[in-house]
Formats: sequence, C-alpha cells, structure tokens
Amino acid sequence: MTWHDDLFNVISQCAPKNVSLQQKKHLYSDILDLLESIVIDQKRLFQDSVLRRLITQYEGITSPIDDRGSSLETLEKWNKLYNIIKTLAMCTDKNSMIQQLKMLNTVLSPIRSDNGSFIIPNNNIIESPYSNRRNSTIDLDSPSPIEKHANKNYSNRDSFESFENLEDRLSEIRSRSSRYTHISKTNGLVPSALEDYTETLRAFSDKYYPDLLSENELLKHMSYTLLGITTALFPIKNDTTIQIQIPTNVSNGDSAILHNIFEASILYQYLNNFLQKIQNFNHNSVAYNITPLKISLLSKLQSNLQTYMEFVNHDIVLARSLKEVYLLIYDKILELRFYKYVIDLVPTKHGDELLSFLKNLQNHGDKELEYWSNDLATAMQGLYETYLINWLTKGELDASFSSSLDFFIYYDNSAKKEEKTTLNSSLLMNTRHGGFIDLDRYKLNKNKIPFYLFSFSKSLSEKLGYKVYEIGKSLLYLLYYCEEFSWVNEFTRTFEQHFSKINIFVKQEEFISIIEKQYYSVIDYIHKVLEDKYYFMEVIKMLKDLLLMGNGNFISIVLRESQSFLNAEAQFLQSSALTNSLRISIQSSSLRHLLNKYDNNEIVNCVDARILESGHGSIGWDVFTLDFIIFKPLEIVIGADKKKNYLKIFNFLWKLKRVEFESLKGWETNNSIVRDFTKLRQAESNNNKPLIKDILSKFSKINCCRHIIFTFIEKVQSYLFLFFIEVEYSKFMNEYRLSINTKNRVGMNSNDTSFSEINNTDNILLPSGIGVPLNGLGDSLNMEELKELHENFIKSLVDHILLTNSNNNYVGKISGQFYSTSLTSMIKSILQFTKTYNILNETMYEIYLKFNLSSIDGLNSILSKFNNSLLQIAKDFKVFEEQKNVLLRDLRLDTNLPQTALELSNFLR
Repeated sequence: MTWHDDLFNVISQCAPKNVSLQQKKHLYSDILDLLESIVIDQKRLFQDSVLRRLITQYEGITSPIDDRGSSLETLEKWNKLYNIIKTLAMCTDKNSMIQQLKMLNTVLSPIRSDNGSFIIPNNNIIESPYSNRRNSTIDLDSPSPIEKHANKNYSNRDSFESFENLEDRLSEIRSRSSRYTHISKTNGLVPSALEDYTETLRAFSDKYYPDLLSENELLKHMSYTLLGITTALFPIKNDTTIQIQIPTNVSNGDSAILHNIFEASILYQYLNNFLQKIQNFNHNSVAYNITPLKISLLSKLQSNLQTYMEFVNHDIVLARSLKEVYLLIYDKILELRFYKYVIDLVPTKHGDELLSFLKNLQNHGDKELEYWSNDLATAMQGLYETYLINWLTKGELDASFSSSLDFFIYYDNSAKKEEKTTLNSSLLMNTRHGGFIDLDRYKLNKNKIPFYLFSFSKSLSEKLGYKVYEIGKSLLYLLYYCEEFSWVNEFTRTFEQHFSKINIFVKQEEFISIIEKQYYSVIDYIHKVLEDKYYFMEVIKMLKDLLLMGNGNFISIVLRESQSFLNAEAQFLQSSALTNSLRISIQSSSLRHLLNKYDNNEIVNCVDARILESGHGSIGWDVFTLDFIIFKPLEIVIGADKKKNYLKIFNFLWKLKRVEFESLKGWETNNSIVRDFTKLRQAESNNNKPLIKDILSKFSKINCCRHIIFTFIEKVQSYLFLFFIEVEYSKFMNEYRLSINTKNRVGMNSNDTSFSEINNTDNILLPSGIGVPLNGLGDSLNMEELKELHENFIKSLVDHILLTNSNNNYVGKISGQFYSTSLTSMIKSILQFTKTYNILNETMYEIYLKFNLSSIDGLNSILSKFNNSLLQIAKDFKVFEEQKNVLLRDLRLDTNLPQTALELSNFLR
C-alpha cells in the first residue's frame, strides 16, 4: 500500500459522517497537492492559514447532518483532521511524513486477522471530546468553554466526564463494528474502492428502540426545568430535598448529560428557596441573623438569579442539542455552585466576615472566581463604606448597623441602661449641667477591623482601626460635651469632600493619608479645647493641691477656720458654716492669687466642701471633706469614678492632718500651762515647789513621748507629700507636656479652626511611619490615652504600699495585715494618746488653779486623776511603740517591694 492510500484511509476515517465519498476524494486530492508541494520544495514553509482555509471550505459544502446528528461531533471530526494534516505538513522530510502516515493508518484502521477478516483492536478506544481536547494538540486561538474550565477544582468534574467517556466509547465501538462488518461483505476491499455508505448507527439503532424520547422532545421542556418549573416530562419534587425525575425511556448518554445539566436547576431552586425563606421571616430573625450587610448580599444574589432566568429564556431555548445546552450552562453551574457556598455561610457568619471572605477571594488567582467575588463584594462594600465615612466625618453610628455587629465599632447595650441623649434642643443647654451620651458604650472590636481595607499588616491595621475609632469618638465628645458645633460642622464638610473624591477600597494609600490627617486634627483640637476652655492643667493641679493636700498653706487655714465645728457632733453641722470657712480660707491662703484672673474665677468657684454620711457618734472630723467640682467635659478625661480615689486619699491624709493638728493644739496648751507653773514655782511665797517640780518633771517626760509621736506623723506626711505624691504628679505632668506638640503636623493648625490642604501623595505615611507626626516628636495623646495617663497617675497613688488595702502583696509578715491597716491603727492609737494628753493638760490646769489660789480642798483627788492619766498615757505610748516596731519590722521583711519597703522603714525609724 502506497503512502497515497494511507493518506486517503486517514482522511476517510477522520472525516465527519456527513461527508460523501465523492467529497472525500476531492478533499484527498487537495490535501495531497498541498503536501506534495511542501515535500518537493523543502524550502517552502508550511502556512497554517492555507490548510485552515481548505478545511473551512469543505466544512461549508458538506451535506447537512440528519436531525439526530450532533454539530459538536462534526466540529470535533474536522478539528481532528486539521490537526493530523498539520502534523504531516510540518514533517522535516518525506520519509518522516510516510512514517507518520503508517502509524496513523495503523491506529485508525481495523486489524486484519490471520483468516483475512477485520477485528477491532482492544487498545484503540477513543476518549471523549473533552478529554481529547486536553491531551492532544488544540487550537489555542479559539478555546471552547469546556477547555476554559478544564483545570478548575470542582469535585463533580470527573464524574461528568466518566458518563461522556463511557457513552462515546461505546458509540465508537458500535460504529466501527458496523463499518467493519460492511467491509467484510465487500470481500475485503479498501475504503477507496467502496461505494458511499450513508446509514448512521443512530438510524440503525432507532429501528430497535422506537420508544426512546427524541432529543427535540427533551429540549422542549429544558428551559422550564432549568427554572424549577415542573413539567409532565420532568416532574420536580421540592420539599425537604430537591429532586428531578428523569424519564426511563431516554438513552444512557442522554440521561447522563441530563444529570449534569439539571445540576443548574437544583442549585437555582436551592438558592431561590433560601431567599424566599428570608423574605418570609422578619429581618431580625434569630435563625438567620439577617443584618444590613447581609441584606445587601442577598439582594445582589437575587439580582443575579434574575440574570440567570434571563439567560435561560434567551439562550437555552435556542439550543439545538443537549450537548449545546451543557456547553452553554456549564459556566452558570460553576457560578451557582459558588453562590450556594456563599449563601450557606450566611446563617453562621456576620456580614463583615462575609465581606472579608469575598475580598480575600479577589486575590485567589482564578479569574472567574475573582469576578464573582468582586461582584458580590461590590454590592456589600457600598453600605460598609457609607457607615465608615459617617463615623469618620460625623461620629455617627447607625443603630441597626451597630447592633448587628457588622462593624468593628459598636454601641454596647449591655452596659447600665441610661437614657440616650440626641442632638436636639435639650443638648443646646450648657453641657456642664445638661445631659450627655455615654461615650464609654462605644466599643472597638479589634477582631473585626477590616485588614483588606487598611492593607499592609495586621498590626498596622489595628493601629489604623484604633485611630478610626478615636476619630469618631472624639467628634462625639466635641459635639455633645464641648458644644463645638461650628468646628465639627467644618470638619464634616471638609472631609466629606475628600472622601467623595476617592474609592477607599481602591486608593487605600490616599484613604490612610486622610485618616492620619483627621486623627491629628481632632486630637490637637481637643487638647486646645481642654486647655483653653476647660483649663485641664489647672484643674489637675487644683485636685493635687486640695484633695492630695499639696497646698499646705490652704489646708492649714481650713483647719484653723473649721476647728470651731470639727469637734462638734456631725448632726449639728451647718452648710453655711462650711461655706463661710471655705470662703475665708481661699481669701487668706495662696488661692487668692487665682481670683479675678483669665478664667473669671471658674476654677476657684469649683472648690467645695461637703459633709459625708454620718454614723452614730460621728463628729465633724469624721464627716468633713473638701471637694472639687470637675467640669463635665473633663470628667470624660479624668473619669468621674476616679475622683472617688482622690477623695479616698484625702480621707486618709485628713486623718494624718487631724492627728498633727490635735497634737500641735495640745502642745500649745501644754506650753502655756508649763509657763504658768514655772512662774508659780519661781514665786518665793509658794510652799509647793517640790510638788510643782515633780509635776513638771513628769510632764517633761510625757512631752518627750509626744515629740516622738509627732515626729513619726511628720515623717509619714513628708514621705507621702514630698517623696511620693509630688514625684508621681511631676511624672504625670512631664508625660503630658511631652505629648503636646501641635506644630508642623499633618492636620489642622492648632492656632485656628481651618483645615490645611491634604497632599494625597506627599503626606502618605508608609508602614514604618504610620501613626507618627511629621515633626517626629511623638503622638499627641488622644482622649483614651489621656484618660489612661491620668488613670495610671491616680492608680499609682492608690496602690501605694501605705495607702492600699486590696493588694495582697502589701501584707506584713508579722502583723498579717495590710500596711495601710497597720498605719490606720497607729493613727487611732495616736488619737487616743492625744486625747489622754489633753486630759493631762486639763488636770494640770486644775492643779495650777489650786496652787495659785492656795486652796488644798480636793487637791488629792485632782492629783490622783493626774497620776491615773499619767499611767494611761504611758500605756497609750507603749501601744504606739509596739505598733510602730511591728510596722517597721514588716517593712524590713517585705520581699515584694524590698527597696521601697526598706527605704520607707529607714525613713520612718
């Protein structure tokens, strides 16, 4: 057999069924001329366009297929023939071409047995068209939809191809068997000598299967079934599960492809059922946890299902075969699978989590998956952007959005229920006496910060998310507490314009730059308001001078002016007496320098004194306390509850001051009496000089004890005032001053209320510089940081070793009680000593009167009282000494703060 015969045999085997024998001969002649021209002229290059034009020409002139034929099979045959001829034409020489032809002829032709009949080779099963396309030479210029998804990772793909391979292989074997049988009846003539054999295998098999449904009949019901509409041919059961019944009188091949096609119908019905359930339930349904972001997602899915319906009604109804339907619907099946995966996440995930999931898929690598993800994310991010911009420009947080937990900032309704204040006429009153919103209820959830929006890194996103949180919260503070309506309105107008010019999900660097400017603008202005309008630094100093007794001059005068009622019973104290005493103390002390100054006496007018709740037997010393009325805006920074700590420290220091005051008062009384006794002793007419000498000698020893106690009290006060309170206050003020530097920073000029222009490129701060002002001197403290700074200051005071009674580390090893408790017990013992000391003074004065009047009546009784008081005061001093020694030993043995405790022990010794 010559190579010409081999070529004709290859062309006959590969040409579609609807090509007649005469057409095959013409095609063979044209291809032979093309190959011989290339073989003769070795320098002539193969031109693909010539062969493509030749194949296309014969595609157009071939006779039409029968009504049961397949256009897809015809196209596959022509492509296969084109690839074979192209391979032959590209051979380097004629011998290579002949070898290729022989090999192809061996593969494509039946094998003759020893007796001369043809048999079918067992290893020559042709794969499905989809498999052939992936494994053979293909035309990359026009990939088919199946090729387009050949490498997608979907679990059902292999099962799809298994049905196709099985049906195609069986069909191929049956058609070959029929063909070989015909050849054997023609006495073994080669195909070139045969007459045109036009009966197809389908036409042959139809005689034996007359009840099989035709493809046209199946196509009539296809569009209805794909839209979930039940028909007589394809009944649909849609209750707990979705089932489509396929008739039994369809071929195996048609049944397999119907299974694949109807996956789209089942997915469509599943999605549609879910959306219908959501519409039937209230949007606040616990079962589905529907939130505004989820509503946006579901609305987009509903729209996409509508697009699917339009696709079925316009494209599927025009399909001429089941395979064409499958090719058209395949991409939609993949898309519906993705929608099902997303919609299954709706009941278990919050809206922002779904948005993050979709945003992450936009970098998946699969272009269609990225497109579908972007399509859904775009529908959601519009709403998310609206709420984010409203928070950044107005401090506005929609209640429905906040309560849904779809945002990384939310309003905590679980806190103590208080009446919410809105911006209305009631808010226009003086905010220092009006109602306010509770800023502490606005919370930041770091786990929900959108990292895809702030990019770079997780740690950087947390910093930027925190700044976003502080911007909105600061705006609420300025608006509701400080009444800075004009400034906030200008801030809102300016930055709304900036945000309107960019897409924050695309131009993230510009978005971050604007956030930086907003942040420094608002915190700089808050510092300006705190200092200029509410005198922040002066108020802190006043709290230190009054409640921490830093101004000893003022406290001493208060004690002097109040002594008339401090020893009186608490129930008889009058507020007018307190007010009068406080007024005189201010005018007589260093505080008078604050009168009639730049603040119009606002600071001094906040100084107050009040009486605490009194118990049975309480006196003025027990219930009196100084107070300072903090401006309402400053309470947010200082903390209204933190003033209790100031008062707690004041109460402890007030006890020390009381001991000191009573001791000094008793000593002054004693000095006066001693002078009188000394004069009496020096009188020549006095016959009681030995007794007077004895009394003075004993009292001199008592005064030594008093001096020891007084020195101890002075040391405790000196340590607390000079070495502790003043040190901590200086640290606080230094940290605050270092953080304030509003010059040359991106943001608002602190000297006016206008906003500088934003340079969206020059001032973009990259990761290493994010959150750092351009002056490089460190951030100004925002409200939360300033509040934290003050909390640390007051906490350092309350947690001191001598003041706290809640830290188990500050418990004495010997006494087994807190150091503050031990010190309080010592103060009580000192007060008892002072009380006995005053009784001795009174007794001495009675003795002096007896001696001065030269009256001895009752003198023995008075001397007995004097001796009893001496014994009692000796016991009181002994108790003090024992308590002091235990305290000092506890401090020396302390292992938690060994350095501090040892220094304190040495200082108090």
